[in-house]
Amino acid sequence: MKIVYVLPDEIFDKNSYESTLKHILFYFKKKNEIFPIVPNYNKINPFSRKKIYENKNVIVESNNLIEDDLNYLTIKPINSDWDLNQIEMLKLYCETVSKYINEVVKPDIVHVFGSKFGYLVKLLDKKIKTIFNIDKLSQQNGFIHSYDDLGNEQDYTSLIYGTIYADYVIFPSKKVISQIESGELESNLKEFILKRYSHIFGIIHGIDYQIWNPKHDPYLMYNYSYQNIFNKNLCKSKMQKKLNLDVDNSIPL
Repeated sequence: MKIVYVLPDEIFDKNSYESTLKHILFYFKKKNEIFPIVPNYNKINPFSRKKIYENKNVIVESNNLIEDDLNYLTIKPINSDWDLNQIEMLKLYCETVSKYINEVVKPDIVHVFGSKFGYLVKLLDKKIKTIFNIDKLSQQNGFIHSYDDLGNEQDYTSLIYGTIYADYVIFPSKKVISQIESGELESNLKEFILKRYSHIFGIIHGIDYQIWNPKHDPYLMYNYSYQNIFNKNLCKSKMQKKLNLDVDNSIPL
């Protein structure tokens, strides 16, 4: 299975994304091919670059940033950088990336992060399953003119395009969805949420106890629980010893 992650640029934090993508790889690497795409390689300080695709308008490069054989794909204009705060540049970026995804990568799933790139979802091949992650409700970036499948004119923000066309839409929280529905939070997304309610989800904040559970975590030296807290001290002692710290359970690690 091929999965493309379309990542934002202006909130791109190398360390947090490395951690997130490594976590994804931990579970899916053996079964899937993963393609993270970012707009501007100059913002992520790549260790290496390899040109893998080029036409008269854009260059696609592979940037090997992380261990575990994970590469970022960067797509940039030949003679400039993207200014994605300009609506025409944003539209061109979405058209360029969607064309590359549809014709070259041909993935099974595309996961789009960021309200700014919702228009890209509309342009993807209908055979591709899509997930649209909304980060900012206020990020409008102007209206993009297009046509629906019946030839009717459309003028929506990128945020609305993503909400309409994605197979699944993920909001920052369930509370935000309910606030929009009730009118407590004013948003032009309300009518689209109501129309596509079964495809709308909110992030549930917290941790998954099936994964992050010291009782059966395979990466702990000793498993423990509230019923057997002694093994936690053994883990701590081993870690202190490994890091050449004083072995003492009475002090913080």
